[in-house]
Amino acid sequence: MTSNNHVASDQEPFLDASIGGVVDQPEKRQKSQKRIRNHRASASYDDAEYEQFLNNVARSGLSISGYIRMRTLGDPGPRTQTQPHPAAQQLGQVLAALGKIGSNFSQLARLDDTLPGLKDGITAVSDMRAYLHDILAKRSLVDPEGLADVYALLDEAGNVINTQAYLANSKDVQVVSQRVLKNAIDLVIQQMDLLITVTHEGDPLGNGEP
Repeated sequence: MTSNNHVASDQEPFLDASIGGVVDQPEKRQKSQKRIRNHRASASYDDAEYEQFLNNVARSGLSISGYIRMRTLGDPGPRTQTQPHPAAQQLGQVLAALGKIGSNFSQLARLDDTLPGLKDGITAVSDMRAYLHDILAKRSLVDPEGLADVYALLDEAGNVINTQAYLANSKDVQVVSQRVLKNAIDLVIQQMDLLITVTHEGDPLGNGEP
């Protein structure tokens, strides 16, 4: 007579609907799991240390296991789960604003690439976009409030530049107020310095360590 009693195992069980009970995982999966990682290490933390640990994990975008392997072995592992950058939404907003400004700069450049400050503005937008993509790739720390200020100023300047580009494109480049456009471009250029102050490019794991 066959018994359905569960046999003790150090592997995680799974449900088998055919017998209405819990059985061991398939042998192939057990061997694979044991062959890859069969050692565990643990550490103890007080409340403040554990909170800091969890913050560091969240900022890294890795799973807890992946974060520990990265810090101790230098590699989180090929199948480590990752999460979006904690400030991905805010960074995306700034990148979108820069994309809109860059598009308007391109329109103005096609009409008159001698407009005051235009070439510097194009370079600044390109530099900021590359910088932010690097921040996303390295998962560097970001000050959300500071980033919101950058976005607000870029949005303000972008609206002015958009208006000037619309006037130049629909009527004549001569209707563009060079003074107004130059002021808006200068505001865009200034955001590069502000971006650097609200991000920490050199901190890829988000530890806040020097």
